[in-house]
Amino acid sequence: DGSVALVHYDVDFDPGRGAPAAVDAWITVLDPTFARACVDAPLRLTERSVPSLAFRGDTLFALEHVIGGERAVPVLRAFVISTAGCDWRPILRE
Repeated sequence: DGSVALVHYDVDFDPGRGAPAAVDAWITVLDPTFARACVDAPLRLTERSVPSLAFRGDTLFALEHVIGGERAVPVLRAFVISTAGCDWRPILRE
C-alpha cells in the first residue's frame, strides 16, 4: 500500500568478548504519507543475533546464524507485517 517498514537494533556489547551481549530488534511502519507511524513492535529473534534482513511485500525475512553445539546453523525466519491494532503516532517534522 506504499507504507515503509524499517528495523532498529538496540545492541549492548560485552567488552570482554568484543561481541554482542544482547540484541533487541524493533520494526516500525510509516504510512504512505509519512504523517504517522506504527512504532517499535518487537521482533522475536535469537538472543545475540544480528541477522541479515530482507523485505518482500508484507513479509520481513531474517537470516540468523544460531549456535548449535560447535556449529552455526543458518535459520530463516519470516514475519508477516501487520498494523492491525496498532496505536498510530503522528510524525513530527521540523
